[in-house]
Amino acid sequence: MTETNTHCTDWNIGSTDRPRSIDISIILAVTAIVISIGVHAPGHSYSYAQMRQMGATVGMIESGNWILPRNHEGCLARKPQLYSWLTAPVLLATGVYSDIMFRWPSIAAALGCAVLVYLLGIRWFGRRVGLLAAVFWATSLHMGKLMYLGTTDMLNAFWLMSAVLCADRILFAPGNQSVKSRWVIGLWVSLILGAMTKGWGVANLPLIAGWIAFTTGLAPGFRTAGKAQGQQGRWLRIRGGMALVWSRWRAAARRIRLLWGVLAFAAVLGPVWGAMFWVGGEEFAKVVDIEVWKRIFGGQNAPKPSSAPTLAWLLFYTLPCSTLAIGNLTFTRPRTWLANGSPNALPLWWIIAVALPFSLAHGFRPDYLLPCYMSVAILGAAGIDRLSSMGPKDGGNASIRRHLLAFLVISVCVFVMCTPLLYLYHHYLPGYARKAIRMPLCVAPETWRILAGMAPMGLGLIATAVWASLRWRIRTLTVVMIVGMVGVLFIDRHMISRHARTGDGETMIQFARAAAKVVGDDSFAVCNAEKLGTELYWGRFGTRVLKPSDLKSLDSNVRWLVTCDRGLVQLGACTPDPAGGYMRKTLGKYIHVRPDPNRIGAPVELNVNHAIEEDSLGKPHLLRLHQ
Repeated sequence: MTETNTHCTDWNIGSTDRPRSIDISIILAVTAIVISIGVHAPGHSYSYAQMRQMGATVGMIESGNWILPRNHEGCLARKPQLYSWLTAPVLLATGVYSDIMFRWPSIAAALGCAVLVYLLGIRWFGRRVGLLAAVFWATSLHMGKLMYLGTTDMLNAFWLMSAVLCADRILFAPGNQSVKSRWVIGLWVSLILGAMTKGWGVANLPLIAGWIAFTTGLAPGFRTAGKAQGQQGRWLRIRGGMALVWSRWRAAARRIRLLWGVLAFAAVLGPVWGAMFWVGGEEFAKVVDIEVWKRIFGGQNAPKPSSAPTLAWLLFYTLPCSTLAIGNLTFTRPRTWLANGSPNALPLWWIIAVALPFSLAHGFRPDYLLPCYMSVAILGAAGIDRLSSMGPKDGGNASIRRHLLAFLVISVCVFVMCTPLLYLYHHYLPGYARKAIRMPLCVAPETWRILAGMAPMGLGLIATAVWASLRWRIRTLTVVMIVGMVGVLFIDRHMISRHARTGDGETMIQFARAAAKVVGDDSFAVCNAEKLGTELYWGRFGTRVLKPSDLKSLDSNVRWLVTCDRGLVQLGACTPDPAGGYMRKTLGKYIHVRPDPNRIGAPVELNVNHAIEEDSLGKPHLLRLHQ
């Protein structure tokens, strides 16, 4: 027979360290610095589906429909309500329609996620790893974008990470059951709120269930007591293993109160789903078909799949801590990665639980992996912590790891030193280099001053890194890398990102502010360009114009039209021009055309002459409609 030990706590891990306020202060400070980089960087509200999320929030306010509002495109909201429920009251209370007001849930969630990484790092490895992991997480490559993004991704990651923390405390941490009941409540509250943030429970509930199934049912601990040989003995071992897995799953289900949790989940989500179908009807059913069914299985009009493997996106977006995590695992025997008592197992299983199902889904996007960035950061921090306890006497293995870390840190510092020089002295570069390194459309004066200071700072960081490596000062090397990554994030957001190079967001903001002075608060404006949502900055929405006949059906009080060159072509306000940049089908053939705003209204010159490159939108226009 096979021993069927049903205990889920046989991982035998857990630190006795406790959170410290000084650590949390450092983590929040570093996270706030990264967020401030996004705040100061060129605007990008028109991209990453932010306009739809912001449009749904404003639509909720203006229509009074808090269950299933329509966004600025006139389409039903594609995401659950929680993000808008958090944002709309702030807009109502302040009357301020600005980027930061629409993004505050993501900002708060980013600060909370950093603290959660710290708490999980303490649980699995100890205080030093928790602190390092939280800082690594906050300064990884993708954070410069995600922490200041008006979408549901960061808020959803917060609820998923909260659920992991609660499940870990329930299943793998010692303690009396009365205390653990609080963690059970926290687990199911996190799952319910996560479902109300993104995916309606179709994604977050299976992810947590998969992690619990992996860490309990497939945990090491299979032992055979009998000595049966042959086919019968093999069958006995298989049957005993299956019985062990099943018993562990049952024990885990009892501990997390699975039945009561699912009932609570259904009690909250069921009425919400029913209300959405009642309000949206067949139109909402189509949204569910596209956002859920086709995103998983594909089909006609399904979201496009990712262009790269899931693991490649994970490794790239979590640089440089992904490199540290790989180094940690490389110098650890593979059979110990998921071994009983190995703290590496729990974060590795979480990566598998998130990456595996999303790899199989048709409409995978890299942002889906955000909840498991914490595991990469924790594994990378564990490798640094282990290296910091080594020295020259520990042999070649330790020396190789130190050299690899130094190479990584110096590479970051070289980027911080050299890249600003390419922009500061762009005019003196050869022609091919100037063409390859595109200058941003507009750069704030303080940005130039910061870039000028980065070159000598990078040189100083390189010197410090070389000295620290030679003296085996691993902690100093780590601090240098963190400082360098903050510089990398600043350069990326302000100079390298597509939004900085095109200046599309800044053009929209400039146009919106100028248009607001002309239109004023008493006039109502409409917009017909898909991503030209500049009216968000002054909180004015109107009936969306999609075709020429829509203009005739507008209310007589509507005097203004916010549009762009592509919108004018869409409305037929264009004239044939062989040199025109747009194509329009006329009499069965395509001809080149140029926008002609005078066909619809009188253009108002706002001194905003930059064209918007996104989707070839062209120059934005404010038109006084012909009556």
